[in-house]
Amino acid sequence: MKAFNIQQYFIGELTDTAQSANQFWLRYAQPCTLGHSNWLMRASLPINSFPTPPEGDTETGLGDFNVFAVYRPT
Repeated sequence: MKAFNIQQYFIGELTDTAQSANQFWLRYAQPCTLGHSNWLMRASLPINSFPTPPEGDTETGLGDFNVFAVYRPT
C-alpha cells in the first residue's frame, strides 16, 4: 500500500522568546522490490517556519529532503 502523510508540529513557545515556530512535513511511503527482496521506501520533506534574530521575523523555507529504505523480511 502507498501512503501520503501530512504532519504539522507546532512549537508554542521557544526558549528565551515568547514566539512560536512550526514544522510542516510531507511524507510519502511505498513498498518496492529489489531483485527478490522486499523493501519499504519513505521520503520526507519538511517546511520550517522559525523566528530569526534579532527582530524575530518569521522565516520559512525547505528543510533537508530525506529518503529512507528498510528491508522487509518475508
